[in-house]
Amino acid sequence: MKTEIKIVATPGPATFAAALGIGTNREGQLCDLIGQCYESTDTYPQAIAGIAQKVKNMNELVYTVFHLGAYAGNEQAKQEMIRTLEG
Repeated sequence: MKTEIKIVATPGPATFAAALGIGTNREGQLCDLIGQCYESTDTYPQAIAGIAQKVKNMNELVYTVFHLGAYAGNEQAKQEMIRTLEG
């Protein structure tokens, strides 16, 4: 009968981008792309369509779509704060 359990933990990637195989330089480019597509479109689906045309693979699309939601929320929070300060 076994009286112990051995657990081996292997470290995973440090970031979401690294887990998807996206390097630091490309991550910066994708973040710029998110901002460009968000600013140049009127809807979330339009922004995703613009991003989808410019990414190199599915992992980049997953990364950008995930971060687009956070980016949009952050931008909305900024606009709300500006409206509050101006009002």
